[in-house]
Amino acid sequence: MFPTLHENDRIFVNKIVYRLKEPKRGDIITLHAPDRENTEYIKRIVGIPGDNIKIRDGKVILNGEVLKEDYIEPGSYTETHQGDEWNVPEGKVFVLGDNRAFGASKDSRSLGLIDSSEIVGRAGLRYYPFNRIEELAK
Repeated sequence: MFPTLHENDRIFVNKIVYRLKEPKRGDIITLHAPDRENTEYIKRIVGIPGDNIKIRDGKVILNGEVLKEDYIEPGSYTETHQGDEWNVPEGKVFVLGDNRAFGASKDSRSLGLIDSSEIVGRAGLRYYPFNRIEELAK
């Protein structure tokens, strides 16, 4: 999730919020890793039910418009792995890591759409290191 999160950052995760409301685009979430038992990943929701996601020429296209992603490194190129277009059905989300370097992030490009039941919670606050305390849930 670099540059948003760094190694050894500590965050609070709200595990109740999605019992009260639906996940939304831009949320940073933790989820049960679909490819590794007893592991959680932290990713950003890019697509919610009803969305069409395409990756073309290194850019993420959401519902026909290039997605403005001010949270990734300038000049980042979004690679594709097993496909370049996804339609998000009910009960699923499309997630990406903020670090788009080739092989740096296991996300929906390689894991596929994530079942909403696999979401653990939403990242709410980075509390450590103290000089980088920041609310992550906007």
